[in-house]
Amino acid sequence: MASLKITELDFDDIKTNLKTFLKSYTDENGNQVFSDYEFEGSSLSVLIDLLAYNRHYNVYYMLVYQVKQIIQNLQSHNL
Repeated sequence: MASLKITELDFDDIKTNLKTFLKSYTDENGNQVFSDYEFEGSSLSVLIDLLAYNRHYNVYYMLVYQVKQIIQNLQSHNL
C-alpha cells in the first residue's frame, strides 16, 4: 500500500504527490489500480487539481489563522 505525503504546501508539489500516490496505489490483491491511467488531460486530472487546490487553500488559511492568533496573544500580553 502506498503512502501519501502530506507535508508539501505548494500546489504543484501537492498535485505531484497525489499523482504519485494514485500511480502506486494497490488494491487488496496487490494489483495497481491506476497504473495504466493517463492523468494529464483526463477527468481524474480535474479531481486531482480540485484536491490540490483544496489542500493548498486550507494550509494558507490555517497559517493566516495561526498568525492572527499569535498577534492577538502578543497584543493581549503587552498591556
